[in-house]
Amino acid sequence: MRILLIPGFWLSGDSWSAVTLFLADHGIHPDVAELPGRGPKHENRASVGIMDQIASVVAWLDQSPEPAILVGHSAGGNIAYGAADQRPLLVEHLILIDTVPPRHGGIVNDSLPTTNGVIDFPGVDFFAADETRGLVGDVATTVMKAVNPESARCATEPIALSDPRRLSIPATIIACTFTADNYWAWTEHDDEVIEDVSVIELPTGHWPQFSRPRELARCLADSILTSS
Repeated sequence: MRILLIPGFWLSGDSWSAVTLFLADHGIHPDVAELPGRGPKHENRASVGIMDQIASVVAWLDQSPEPAILVGHSAGGNIAYGAADQRPLLVEHLILIDTVPPRHGGIVNDSLPTTNGVIDFPGVDFFAADETRGLVGDVATTVMKAVNPESARCATEPIALSDPRRLSIPATIIACTFTADNYWAWTEHDDEVIEDVSVIELPTGHWPQFSRPRELARCLADSILTSS
C-alpha cells in the first residue's frame, strides 16, 4: 500500500513525525513528502510555485504503477488534489485534512503577509482561536521550531486542473475547523464536486498533527484501511 503524507504551508516532512509513529501502531508505514521550497535551507525559495510542488508529488506517483493514497494537510491538500488531477489512475483515495478541493484557477491564500517573495510564519497569535486550539505550551514551541518561510508563489499561483476523472477519486475530508454541514452547504450548488466524499469531524484546530496526533492517526488509519 503506497501512502504519501503531504505537509501544509511552512512545514516539511518532519511535521508528520508524531503521526507516523501512531500510524505504525495500525500497521501503516507511509512515505512523507519533502516538497521543493520547504525546509530550513533554500536559496531560491521564492522561485518555487505550487505547481512545482504538485510536480514533485506527481514524480513520486510515477515511481510505481501501484495506485496510491494521498494525504494532504491544508495547502498540502491542494497539492494532493493537483497531483491527482494529473495522475487520476494512480490515485485510489484522497484524504484532505482541514481543507476542501480547490477549483481550477484557485489559489491557496493571498492575504498572508509577504516579504521579498516569501511568507514567514506569522506566529500562533496571528490565527483565529478555533484554528490554534491546542497550540499551547510545549506544543506551540514544537510548531515554532517546525516552521520555515514559504514561497509567496505557493500561496498566490493559480492551480491548473484539467482532467474530470479526478472527480471520480473517492475522498475523505477530515474537518478540524469546520463541520460536515459546512462542507455540504459549500458544495450544495457546486457543479464540480467529487462524487464519493465522506467527512470526518475532528475538532482539534487547524494543526492536529501537533495538537492531537494520536487522534489524527486514528482517523487516517480508519480511512486508509477502509479504502484498501
